[in-house]
Amino acid sequence: MTTTDALCLELLPGEKWWGGAVADGQQMPFGSEPHRRDLATSAGFLADDTGGANQSAPVLLSSRGRVVWSETPFTFSFENGSLSANGRALLSSRAGDTLAEAFRHASASFFPPTGRAPAREMFTGPQYSTWIEMPYEPTQEGVLEYVRGILDAGFPLAL
Repeated sequence: MTTTDALCLELLPGEKWWGGAVADGQQMPFGSEPHRRDLATSAGFLADDTGGANQSAPVLLSSRGRVVWSETPFTFSFENGSLSANGRALLSSRAGDTLAEAFRHASASFFPPTGRAPAREMFTGPQYSTWIEMPYEPTQEGVLEYVRGILDAGFPLAL
């Protein structure tokens, strides 16, 4: 495993990449077309930073078993047959020859399962989410309006 603040990887023959921002799902897999994302500033649609999802993860996985990871958001781009990334303490490694092997390696190394189930209430009661309703600009009035809507619709607050 290599650690650096900047890396440039030549793409292997037929190699494709996945990861980064959820909003980029329609552009994945990466590698064939130019693509750039700064995970520290936006995870929305490229043409509209506040549109789409605001979800991302600082990990890239390749169909040829390679992984790029950081504990913090980083910038990456695919262009001219290479992947470039800049950030803090970027880790790159190869864990085999497939996307599945890359994922298993990344999961075991960086976000291993705890073996514990979520709280029972996560499955037995309602789940409401203000961040889905107001992903970028939540306000006190917006949250109160959201709760009033839940109550007006007759949804339960708890079971």
